[in-house]
Amino acid sequence: MGPGHWTVLYETTDGARWRTEARRLMAEHEVRDPSMFRLDTLCGRTVLPTTYRLSVFAPDAPGR
Repeated sequence: MGPGHWTVLYETTDGARWRTEARRLMAEHEVRDPSMFRLDTLCGRTVLPTTYRLSVFAPDAPGR
């Protein structure tokens, strides 16, 4: 994986829905390498709810 950035595809506070959506997005997305996906769980502790996020790596354009 060269230079690039992570782009959020989906974010929710519902863990079950996040897992379902993550499976759907990964199945439909045309990225063959699973290392190009990132699944994050952002712990909200007692103040904020836990947030679940699915991101995909977007390589930088050549010459950037």
